[in-house]
Amino acid sequence: MKIQILDLAKEDLIEGYRFYEDVEAGLGGYFLTNLYTDIDSRKRVLMSNRPAREEVGMMA
Repeated sequence: MKIQILDLAKEDLIEGYRFYEDVEAGLGGYFLTNLYTDIDSRKRVLMSNRPAREEVGMMA
């Protein structure tokens, strides 16, 4: 599964990073690290709940 971050959302992430960096040096990196970790975690949960091809009778 591939997750795409839209350009508008990327701009928001950059703004969020800068905001947190202004609050405290290094906090922006912490913000992004936790955000991407959360996205990755949700992706793994979605993939683990997805039925295998054989189970859903995918046609070739």
